[in-house]
Formats: sequence, C-alpha cells, structure tokens
Amino acid sequence: MDLVVVSIGTTHHRSDGQIKSTLEQRRDELGQAVKVLGIASAEVMFENMDGQLDTMPRYEIISRLDGILDRGYDQIYFPYASHHQDHQVVYESCFSALRQGARKNNPSLAAMYEYTYIGWLPMGIQGGHYYVDISSFMGKKIVALQCYASQLSTPDHPISAQSIESLARMRGMESGFTYAEMFYLVRMVKGMEFL
Repeated sequence: MDLVVVSIGTTHHRSDGQIKSTLEQRRDELGQAVKVLGIASAEVMFENMDGQLDTMPRYEIISRLDGILDRGYDQIYFPYASHHQDHQVVYESCFSALRQGARKNNPSLAAMYEYTYIGWLPMGIQGGHYYVDISSFMGKKIVALQCYASQLSTPDHPISAQSIESLARMRGMESGFTYAEMFYLVRMVKGMEFL
C-alpha cells in the first residue's frame, strides 16, 4: 500500500497566530505513523501549503494527481468535501483526475474515506457504503493516530483518539463487527471473473 498526502506544513493557532506545529514536526509524525501502519511508501505532493490549497492553480494539483494515478493504482481513497478548504480542493481535484478516458486503466475502486467531522456537513454524501472490518487492527490505528501528537485534541473534540474509536465502534455496530471503517463508493468496477 502506498500513501499520498496532498499537503503538510507549518500550522498556526487560529486565535493568536502562534505556531501549532512545524513542517519538520509534521514530516516526522507522518514518518512515525507510516512505520506503525507498515505502509510501503508515503509521498507528500505539496509542502507548506497546508490550509492553502485553495490558493493554488487547480491545474497544478490535478496534473500531479494524474501523474500519480498513471502509476496504475487499483484502489483510490480520498476525503469527502468537508468544511475544510483543503478537503474541498482535494475532493474536486480527485474527481477531475479520475475522469473517464484519462488513462487506459482507471482504478477499479474509487471511494471517499470518512473522518470524525462527518456530522458537520452542509449536505449528505450520496452513493453506496463500503464497510471494512478493522477490529483486529483498531489498536494499531490508535497508535498510528497518536503519532500525530501536534494534531490531536482533547477527548471531547472530533480530532481525538476517543472520537476516532467512537466512530469506528458505531460503524462496526452498523456492519456487524466490533470496529469498522466506512467508505463512500464513488465508482466500483469489476470484471466478469466475479460473476
């Protein structure tokens, strides 16, 4: 499995502008999480554009995504368009990069991953749901999440280990597992071998 992160960078507290985390700290946190999860490689498309992707020419983002998709990935997961401007840009850019006819072999699965801000959406997410049992993996997921110490908040905040576990428990309840992740299907194409 490979991981592509569209942007990381120095972040600031909204209230006073003080540095919350540095680019180097975010790189280190990503490296730690990748090791915990056993991910083969992690690539960052744009450094120091965190929270600023909406200021970039969309063509530049889509072109970089096109180059990544041209490597021939069979499954692609990207964020839904949340309240965060970067997630909106990535969502729209992924749809453009996944357009029909852009390459000979588009991924057979394109899905949006969810995160704990799911309750704060201006509209519902259309399409089918795809559940994955993560019961045996949940402990490792929490350890990987804790690698992002500069990004985590208090237990009552959506970006906390407790909130991540609560969402996974709810998705597990919906699908018959102890813990699960739910993905929103954008496109799923299978050949005759599945009939």
